[in-house]
Amino acid sequence: QRAPSPARPPQPLRPSQALAEPDPPRELPPAVAAAIEAASEAALTRGQLVHRLMQVLPGAPEERRAALAERIIESEMLDDAELGGSVLAEVLAALADPALGDALGPDSRAEVAIVGNVATERGDYAVSGRINRLVREPSGWHIIDFKTNRTPPAAFAGIDPTSILQMVLYRHLLTKMDPPAEVGGAPLF
Repeated sequence: QRAPSPARPPQPLRPSQALAEPDPPRELPPAVAAAIEAASEAALTRGQLVHRLMQVLPGAPEERRAALAERIIESEMLDDAELGGSVLAEVLAALADPALGDALGPDSRAEVAIVGNVATERGDYAVSGRINRLVREPSGWHIIDFKTNRTPPAAFAGIDPTSILQMVLYRHLLTKMDPPAEVGGAPLF
């Protein structure tokens, strides 16, 4: 007897783009397109540096953080030391913030892969994402996602719905994995 065909796998869903709709292509004047590309490239460079520093520094002993950060900035910001210095100041301020102490502490983990399935009214989806910072405490899970390519909103209501949905998907997967644990999290701008 022929073996049955395997069940169709769930559609993939990336948490950071869960609400994304394809934008129709549009023509921009060359000068505007070049300015947008330059700004996007600068934001991407800054964001990559923030992510790298936030990935490495929390796990390093405080007395070694400055030297480690200097090496990272020198290797990744060869042409803009001023930007590297301002990013480092922001990262060190976040690391020193008591409200973020546990989430950015030495017991937290960086760049944690998370996968699972989510059932929705439109069908099942396979979710695959990466949590920027994750810590498990007696009270539950705490997740942080760095949004370094966006302007910080003035209030919670101003947070991009995609960022909120991304956190909801991470929370859902962690809750399925560890049902009795509470899960709290926030995008960090």
